[in-house]
Order: sequence, then C-alpha cells, then structure tokens
Amino acid sequence: MPGRGRTAFLWIIGVVTLVESALGGKCPSRESPPRVGECVPIRDDRCSSVLPYPQTTFPTPLGLPDQDLALAVTPGVFTALDLVSRCPHLDTFLCSLIYPQCTPEKIR
Repeated sequence: MPGRGRTAFLWIIGVVTLVESALGGKCPSRESPPRVGECVPIRDDRCSSVLPYPQTTFPTPLGLPDQDLALAVTPGVFTALDLVSRCPHLDTFLCSLIYPQCTPEKIR
C-alpha cells in the first residue's frame, strides 16, 4: 500500500506543525528553570521503552521547554500515529525528536 507511507508522513508533519504552533506563545515562567543541557531521566513509558538511551535534555530542538510539556504533547502525537500505522521505527523516530539523547559530555 504505497499510500500508507505517505499518509503516515503527512501525519508526522502535521503533528510537528501542531507542536510548533502550540509552543508559539510564551510559556509560563518557573521559579527555578532547569539548567540548559542538564540530563534528566525520560519519564514517558512509551518512549523510554523504545529509545536506546535513558536520559534527555530540555529545551529540545522542537522547542519543548520541559518534560511536563513533552508528557502533555506525546499522547496526542501517538494517538494520531496509532490511527494511521503501528510501526516501532516510527515510535523510535518520534520519541527521539521529543526526547533527544543527552550525555554528560554532549547533547545529541
């Protein structure tokens, strides 16, 4: 089914666009914001089960400022994805965008 791959790709682009537009406004300030580049454990069960690394950092390249917002966005991303296809490689790809790898030496 050649149309399925294209449909999944369009869903991904749509989800990324929604995340970016949702982050367009200013986020409320925190009393003590996390340090940029600080490694934190991934708390999302679905992503921690498919990613080959245990830690991430914020803000992400997608602009997610903290893990609380990432946890709020992730269910919507995967609900849309589950309607189109159930591909473990796609899960890994999306999780790596939402939770990029962090090591003490450098952020990847």
